[in-house]
Amino acid sequence: MIAINDTWKRLPLVRYEERTKRREHANEVRAAAQVLDSSGEQDRHENGDKVVAGLRTQNGPQFFVLWQIIGCVSAYDAFLAMKYRNELWQMEQNLLGRLLLFINDGDPSIFLGVKFLGTTMALGILASLYHSQPKRGIVIAKGVAGFQMLLAAYLTWG
Repeated sequence: MIAINDTWKRLPLVRYEERTKRREHANEVRAAAQVLDSSGEQDRHENGDKVVAGLRTQNGPQFFVLWQIIGCVSAYDAFLAMKYRNELWQMEQNLLGRLLLFINDGDPSIFLGVKFLGTTMALGILASLYHSQPKRGIVIAKGVAGFQMLLAAYLTWG
């Protein structure tokens, strides 16, 4: 019975030691990641892959292309809005876009300003997301770029 009591008394100490070891390991990993980030020399692998927190990512060029697709389709949409600005109030299908055109008596300046602001914010949020969580950023960028490509097809042929 004495051995059981000693074990129960030591249990909190064992758990504390395990937590301490885990914290020390996590601190070592963070320190290694900071060395990689601050050195400038080790932020690229020998084959050119970007190194983020000690892990290589191969999605940099892919994300850049997706990001450019999103921006280019948005610019194409804005170009068409300016080209057909006299008929835009009849052609616009987005209710918010119609409201913005109605507020400004059919002038697309506010409409295009809000469209530009929304695109800029979306691209900024995507870039920030990719910087903090590359895998999730790529997945979301693929989805947005896919919808933008469908929009471009609709605007061109639809």
